[in-house]
Amino acid sequence: MSSIPLEAYVRNRSGIVLASVVLFILAAGCSSSNSSDAGTDPGITPDVPVTTDPGPGDVTPTDTPQTDVPKTDVNPADVVQNDVPVGGDLPSDPGTEIVTAQLTIKEVSMSGDTVLPGVLATLVSSTDGTSLGQSATSDSNGQVTFQVQANDRYAVKLTMASHLDSYTFNLNPTSAQEDANILSQTTADAILGMLSVTQDSAKGIVAGGVDYVVDGSGGGAPVGCAAVESVPATDIYYFGSSGPMTHAQQSSTSKSKSDFLAFNVPTGSVAFTAKVNGTQVAAGTGLAFANAISFRINVQGSGAANPTPADCAQ
Repeated sequence: MSSIPLEAYVRNRSGIVLASVVLFILAAGCSSSNSSDAGTDPGITPDVPVTTDPGPGDVTPTDTPQTDVPKTDVNPADVVQNDVPVGGDLPSDPGTEIVTAQLTIKEVSMSGDTVLPGVLATLVSSTDGTSLGQSATSDSNGQVTFQVQANDRYAVKLTMASHLDSYTFNLNPTSAQEDANILSQTTADAILGMLSVTQDSAKGIVAGGVDYVVDGSGGGAPVGCAAVESVPATDIYYFGSSGPMTHAQQSSTSKSKSDFLAFNVPTGSVAFTAKVNGTQVAAGTGLAFANAISFRINVQGSGAANPTPADCAQ
């Protein structure tokens, strides 16, 4: 898809949210726990208790007389601590397939997305954004690879000097081509200035979109004229044909590109809902981090028909 001056897409219309951003903006989820029950060995019985009646002098200060406590032979493999057999391996899920996921790192700018080498990419938890122990630096083609589970979406954190820490969520592990975005401080400042937003550095920015999956369609489509709300409350702006719009210009999503930006988002989890004519049609959650931007936050609904009003003009 070709770049549009001052904007980039926040979502992938094939059903995955594209973490791009308005070049003018910053626009841009399985854990399986197997417990092992303690095994038993019916063939082992307690030994007959043995007692001793030591005579005077038979016990020295360093001797320990036997007590009348029965002794039981225990097979170490039968002992379980916190669902992990002592001396054994952690329970595994034989159905989990590990695949090599490839990402292309792109910088969002006012002139378009640009492949960016030298960016440190770290695989992070989709639950809290903490590192999962895999990191790589983008090569001359802006590419990195990670080993991830084939059956679960994954997330990365991108860091580079003079750029906001940039998180991309909801990445497809089996997609042949996935992009993760990073936003420069310069571009962020330009967007904030255009929208007359004062961003608190102790809070974050979220770039997301509103999608609706029609029954049987297999993919999501934009929802137009949807008003996005959040808990906790944030400052939300929408995209028009030429990029992010001020509150006076646009007060709900566009039907062709239902993307939004949320500024001054308190750190941690944030819940989003989208309403059309006062009726909730979609919901989703995201994570925000101080002085950072989070891309590809999905606010999604499903049903028999896309709820975009017939008279939605934007």
